[in-house]
Amino acid sequence: MQYQALKHNSNNAEAYQYRGMAYSGKNEFDKATSDYSNALKLTPDNADVFTLRGIQYSQKSEFDKAIVDFDEALQFNPKCEIAYMGKGALYAAKSESFLTVATMFKFSSPVYKLAKNV
Repeated sequence: MQYQALKHNSNNAEAYQYRGMAYSGKNEFDKATSDYSNALKLTPDNADVFTLRGIQYSQKSEFDKAIVDFDEALQFNPKCEIAYMGKGALYAAKSESFLTVATMFKFSSPVYKLAKNV
């Protein structure tokens, strides 16, 4: 597997990402989160990895950290639908109805911009 490359090169962000995905598939969320964090140290502008780590944080009920990661993902890729959906679902879980609707609505709408400033 590709993540075995880490034995030879610990600077392989993609290998950390894929190994994190493998850990996630085995419900080893702490290990997955650690690998995503390592990948982000190497590629700090990777929206996909921010999204994946946000999902892991949400799996661990660390909602505030997850929202921060989804926001980071959206800074690097404003069209990242998974980050919007994850963020909206977390607002729903936190019973923040207005932010849920604003996030799920139209991402560039004035309602969303207002919600970000609340």
